[in-house]
Amino acid sequence: MTLTLLLTLKAQAQVATFDTCVYSLYSLGGISKTYAQKRCVEGISQQALDCQRKEFYYPTKYNDDQTSLSAREKLDYCIASKKEVDISQTNFFKGFYQEPHVQPTKKNVCSITVNSTEERDAFRSELNPNEYTWVELLPSNADTGKFIPRDDFWIKRACEKQIRCDILVISGHFAATFLGTSGFEIRLEDLTKYSCEEGCKNFFDSVKKVYLFGCNTLASRDKDSREVYQYRDLLFSDGVAPQTSQRIAARRYTNYGIQIREEISQVFPKAEKIYGFDGPSPLGINIRRDLIAYLKDINSERNFLSTIGKSSGNMISIAGSPRDELMCSATPNYTRHQEMSTYAGIKTYIFKHGRTLPVPAFDIVAEALQKSFITAGDANEFNQLIFNQFRPSDVDRIKLLCPLTITAHAPLVPKDLDCVKNLTWLRYRADEEEEEAKKKAALAVQAATKKADAAAARPPRRR
Repeated sequence: MTLTLLLTLKAQAQVATFDTCVYSLYSLGGISKTYAQKRCVEGISQQALDCQRKEFYYPTKYNDDQTSLSAREKLDYCIASKKEVDISQTNFFKGFYQEPHVQPTKKNVCSITVNSTEERDAFRSELNPNEYTWVELLPSNADTGKFIPRDDFWIKRACEKQIRCDILVISGHFAATFLGTSGFEIRLEDLTKYSCEEGCKNFFDSVKKVYLFGCNTLASRDKDSREVYQYRDLLFSDGVAPQTSQRIAARRYTNYGIQIREEISQVFPKAEKIYGFDGPSPLGINIRRDLIAYLKDINSERNFLSTIGKSSGNMISIAGSPRDELMCSATPNYTRHQEMSTYAGIKTYIFKHGRTLPVPAFDIVAEALQKSFITAGDANEFNQLIFNQFRPSDVDRIKLLCPLTITAHAPLVPKDLDCVKNLTWLRYRADEEEEEAKKKAALAVQAATKKADAAAARPPRRR
């Protein structure tokens, strides 16, 4: 293993996981996910994270201009800075939190608006203010506001203020994490973690109805119109880290770990109804009309699913279920499904999904060995089976195996891949398209310049 890779792994071990490193830099550091990933995989993640605990004054780019530095330049400047201060001073998000005005005689409608505001606004416009109060749990953007981290501070705040939510409305794109234009990321793993904590249990236990407006929020493992690799690539192109894209796709379509629907039911264990989508969901603007029709008479207990109708996507409902001890122990439990605890079941999984989802396949093998479901010899055999599905000339070899570099399986990565030097496997399609567009624009400018120069050099025509 190269020295660079060892340094990379050492730095990542200090920040728990690659995802944690990227999330922290993106949430608190104000830089793009692509650049955050490069920072984390190149082994300087700890330096970058240390910057979040500093206050520093940025110079202007030019003495005669007040143009501020880019987020990337700010991070570079931050690394060189020595002054230590409170983390809250280094954030790039400005806004304010709505103070809850809870009244014992009214029901609380809480919202977490990560993307579209249409769903939240429908509840606010249609529910009787004499019976309901509204609390937005995420902060609002405002230039005059305070610096607020785009991390899980909002949920700590809700628990500390002992906010109770009879109804909870969450809207955003969903892939085991709610994403959207707000810049916030509400990760399912964070909701699970806080739901299990003594200081936050009351917040989650208070919720009686949950409305999840996002794709696959209550997805089963049933096959739909997409293939596993198509969903994996869709997640990656939407900005989800490559190894996480594989793991989410595995949770959605294979017997890997806990099913998303099952985990969400345990996050809200006392909920009477949890509504969500078992597949693609409509945009907020398209569901608003059906939602308003339901909300006009919410107390009649009319069936929400029949009101929403099939025109608004495949919405389903489940009830909350008791918290699982394993879920609350923060154990990955990749081998939760019974088949994954047997030699034959793991071998079948590898032959079926090892090439499409190598990271989850290695996860299952490693955990099965740890739990003594298989022997060390079995594990070596299975690991080799996974690698054997990729030929040296395979175009997907770098794309699908290099993500192992940023997992606990890094020591297994073939040396010839050179994943740390060649970071093309981290790049999203959007990055490539943007770079290609810049090249085309530059060529167009060059062509126009040459044409103008040639015209200027031509002798004037006689008239």
